Amino acid sequence: HAVTCVGWDDSFSRTNFKEGRQPSTDGAWLIRNSWGSFSRNNGYFWISYEDVSLNEKATAYEIVSAVENENIYQYDGGLMDAYYTYTGSVTTANVYTTARSEQLKEVGFFSRSANYSYSISVYAGISEDQPTSGTLYATAGGDCDYAGYYTVPLTYTTDTKWMEEGTRFSIVLTFTAPSGVGIQPVFDHAYTYPGWFDSQPTTNQHQSFLWTGSKWDDRYTKNETYRIKGMAVPAKLISTIELGSNLYLVIGDTRTLPLTVTPSGALDTYSLSSSNPLVATVTNDGVVTAVGEGVCEITAIADGGYTNSITVTVTETPVGVREFTVSPESVTMVLGGTQLLTVTPDPLDAQDTFEFQSSDPSVATVSSTGLVSAVGVGNATITVHSVIGNATRTCSVTVRNIALTDFTVSPQSMTFHPGDTQQLTVTKNPANAPETFAYQ
Repeated sequence: HAVTCVGWDDSFSRTNFKEGRQPSTDGAWLIRNSWGSFSRNNGYFWISYEDVSLNEKATAYEIVSAVENENIYQYDGGLMDAYYTYTGSVTTANVYTTARSEQLKEVGFFSRSANYSYSISVYAGISEDQPTSGTLYATAGGDCDYAGYYTVPLTYTTDTKWMEEGTRFSIVLTFTAPSGVGIQPVFDHAYTYPGWFDSQPTTNQHQSFLWTGSKWDDRYTKNETYRIKGMAVPAKLISTIELGSNLYLVIGDTRTLPLTVTPSGALDTYSLSSSNPLVATVTNDGVVTAVGEGVCEITAIADGGYTNSITVTVTETPVGVREFTVSPESVTMVLGGTQLLTVTPDPLDAQDTFEFQSSDPSVATVSSTGLVSAVGVGNATITVHSVIGNATRTCSVTVRNIALTDFTVSPQSMTFHPGDTQQLTVTKNPANAPETFAYQ
């Protein structure tokens, strides 16, 4: 039998209670009985705030939203629990195997008593039946101020905050109590109530353990499983590492790779390496140094398995550009205006220089950096030449005295009868803009 507090009313009159047993002040809890709607007021009744029964054991629940894609590692879930009472300290452990690459974020446990401390240690890569072997992965600690269920966030002890799929890990839970305080760690226990229920929690070997002081005792032999849980989410691992384009370097050159790692806040780390350090070396900060003539690969490898590579070509002399683009390929300018030409070589890191030349400097001039200036009305061609690669590209330039900014056509609509004609009038803005129009 159990009842649940479902509401309250601070103004509920004390006189509503039976005479001779009335409390001294107003206010009461609304209680729902577990006996169904036939009990009391459709299954509900009121208890005064002063009722002495409230000083006995009561249970409260804190409800939180489910975590997306969370795995809860647990062996309990039976109808019956049980416990032994210990003094001083007691250590228990559950062992699990990760179902995917995961980050264990929290540990949950249950205790039937209070007023003692707890400590949690999580070990990864453990040996069978040895929960404290392997690598210490995370820890936590605190006090059990009340009996009940605890969910505790973990603090990681290594840079690797995730575990690979198939990793055997343990959650080791130790309770320590002052003198005179009993410790009651809870375990699931098989129990049959004839005619009512049969509770048989799943218990296998190598799952749940008690430290006896000299060895780990597998509780499978007693059909017991400690209520120790682990909450894990998918490991947030590196999905891409951008290294930029292939490099073309001259011996002695250095370049810094534009390293971009996604997603932000990934749990794993990465390393950079060269397939041939005699050609080029690379630091983990992405600084590539050209050492000797040849070709090699610079590769990024993430702990989670992602890889990416670029090719580095090193020569004794600069590599000429045979392929490149000039933008814009044509441009119309107003007298006195300027336009910067953008040259994009392929490969981007080719060691070449570019020269710019105008076919008619009286119309358009061009600087050594590709800045075109409109100095006279007319047409000109800007030629871009790669010095080493001996390739050329061009940009057509038209210079006008005044640029047309807008124009209107009148009338905008017409109605005709057979044989009618109508003249369209075009009005330019500005009126002296040297623009011509075509009609169709």
